[in-house]
Amino acid sequence: MSDHDMRKVYCGLAKIEDSFKVTKTCFESRPVYVWLNEHINAHFTTCFLALVLIRLLEQKLRNRFSAAQILRSLGKYNCTHLDANNWQFTYYDKVLDACADAFDMKLNDKYKTQQQIQRMLRY
Repeated sequence: MSDHDMRKVYCGLAKIEDSFKVTKTCFESRPVYVWLNEHINAHFTTCFLALVLIRLLEQKLRNRFSAAQILRSLGKYNCTHLDANNWQFTYYDKVLDACADAFDMKLNDKYKTQQQIQRMLRY
């Protein structure tokens, strides 16, 4: 095996190991608290689907951020209901900025109306 081929194989193995790490830590695939085979299969199918989606998002963001960074930022991006029609967003960072650019969305407004949020969700 040539040096180049060996490096390619090693990089592939490292990506597989990272996928197991992301699945176990970020998606908490273990321990499994279900007992029926169909529930176990559904649990791991959901974890695998989440892994595929986060890998696609990593690529869309040009691999500038790790899965853990992306999930942490998306998890913190939330809002507080101020009154009947207004919401205040309490978190914004460079990962969310990259997501906004990648999907041509405006996520950096601190205040949004109900209509703006509904348009965002229809994306």
